[in-house]
Amino acid sequence: MMPSALAPMVDRRTRRLLGAYALSAVGAGLPWPLLFVLTWEHTHEDTAVALVGGARLLPYVLLSWWTARLADRFPRDRVIRVTLALRVVASVAALALVLGGNLVEAVLCCSLLVAVGTPTYPAVAAALPAQTARLRPATTCLVTIEASGFVVGPAAGGLLLDASVRWVVPCLAVLLAVSALATFGTTRLSAAPSGGETSIAATGVVRLVARDRAVAGAIALMAVVNLADGIVGVTLVPLSQEGWRETAAAFGVATAFLGFGALGAPLLAVVGDGPRSRARVGILGCAVSLGLVAPTPAAAWALLPLALAGATSVLVESAATEMLQEQVVDRLRASILGLTDAVIVAAALVGALSAPLVVGVVGPRGSMIVVATGLAGAVLLLTPVRGSSSASRREERRDPVGGCRPGHG
Repeated sequence: MMPSALAPMVDRRTRRLLGAYALSAVGAGLPWPLLFVLTWEHTHEDTAVALVGGARLLPYVLLSWWTARLADRFPRDRVIRVTLALRVVASVAALALVLGGNLVEAVLCCSLLVAVGTPTYPAVAAALPAQTARLRPATTCLVTIEASGFVVGPAAGGLLLDASVRWVVPCLAVLLAVSALATFGTTRLSAAPSGGETSIAATGVVRLVARDRAVAGAIALMAVVNLADGIVGVTLVPLSQEGWRETAAAFGVATAFLGFGALGAPLLAVVGDGPRSRARVGILGCAVSLGLVAPTPAAAWALLPLALAGATSVLVESAATEMLQEQVVDRLRASILGLTDAVIVAAALVGALSAPLVVGVVGPRGSMIVVATGLAGAVLLLTPVRGSSSASRREERRDPVGGCRPGHG
């Protein structure tokens, strides 16, 4: 899943790190379409299917910040290795439960599969190379993997829903989990800075976000983009049926273009002269793309703008993540990234739940325009805060636990 254009720009250790994370992310997303279908076949209730969807997202919302702090207290390679090993165990258990017809237990086990992996993303992001020349391509690859992992795994699982081949899904999930652990192997990463208790780290995280508007703005920017993605993902259903007057297949193709468009984000990583300018280009590009979707007469006309919207939204996340990596001191970086992960998944969940209300008020085309307008307005979150960096540096000298160190990767 690592874009070939960026692979030569990162070192071998980072490629192994990102490769292992990609395999793990795809494997964790693979079983969910099968669980949705099995739940529907057993219950024929939308509420039950929604609960299964919640079982996938809630671990990120509830656990990401707390488990991310592990990577600020213990060696990051050990944290990653343990989480990958736990995912192997959970995948094997899920395989046995699915093949045994224990649906409720299988859903809970796959939710556990997600939960045990929550420390991985912030640990990987915090362990990326500090050199600026390597940080950008590595971060772009990681965020592309993180965003597309939510799509590629379920998309692959969705291709294997025929009754005759369903057994392949949990088996493939186990294979990917084992491959991820084998790929990471004995890779050694830089240790998290020593010292400080969890309670101190938590206090430092809260203080940092509360006082540094650059950090808070980067997190808010990613939350806005994911809120928009959540609304758009649901809005495509009524847009395909009422706006384009096409079948469910049109919704599937449109969703695929929006999701797989994320893989094009690395091609846009060369724009701008810094993460702030790339984020500005990305969010405006996403706003324009979704604005172009609104008046389309048929799905075919919307596919290219949707793909561009997927790519530019990931570009924003990549640039904002790079801003956090540069701004936040090393000992709090994984904690901040874990908090960010929880916030953005919660934003996507809120977007998906609020989409029917927005569509009910302004219609599916109007919903696209509302989202595009909101994204354009979010550029204000990138307005530089005069004096913020110097104030953070002064605070860091007084309080080294939680501070801001611009330019430190």
